[in-house]
Amino acid sequence: MPIYSTKKTLAEFNEIKKEALNTEDATVESDVGTLYMMKTDGSEKISLCKVSLEPGRVMISEEWIYFEDYQKLCKVRIDGSDYTVISEKGRLGFVENGWVYFVSVLDPETRAYDDLEICRMKKDGSEITVLSSVKQVSSSCFDNGWFYYVLHSEKGLYRMRPDGSERETQ
Repeated sequence: MPIYSTKKTLAEFNEIKKEALNTEDATVESDVGTLYMMKTDGSEKISLCKVSLEPGRVMISEEWIYFEDYQKLCKVRIDGSDYTVISEKGRLGFVENGWVYFVSVLDPETRAYDDLEICRMKKDGSEITVLSSVKQVSSSCFDNGWFYYVLHSEKGLYRMRPDGSERETQ
């Protein structure tokens, strides 16, 4: 079943955040967007939860949907119940064998030359472990059990397992 969200631009999101700071109405900030699920023919549309921005990567594992929402890692059941923030920071990589793999930026203020920690945690948000780190990454992604990255200072594509093993140039 496809999962999608109502989309807010960063400018729209910032206006909503500003309005939320200037009001005592606690619902203003939570009404930014919504994550939905539906059948591929457009039927059986289900509202799952409120989101801040259009979520980045979204993954389904068993009865849970995992996604990132404005740099927070979240999960919600496929019926829309039990929305939970499982980490206050991170970019979702993949979910496998009871673990959520994600990237955490060490210094969110300077994103030009990202120094990243590759982490994993149990699906419930417990047992967070830093597996490895990579310095000066200009872009990165997870795919099929590998972490791919490009370094700012060097040419070429690199990959490694999330635990830092099997580092190689592509």
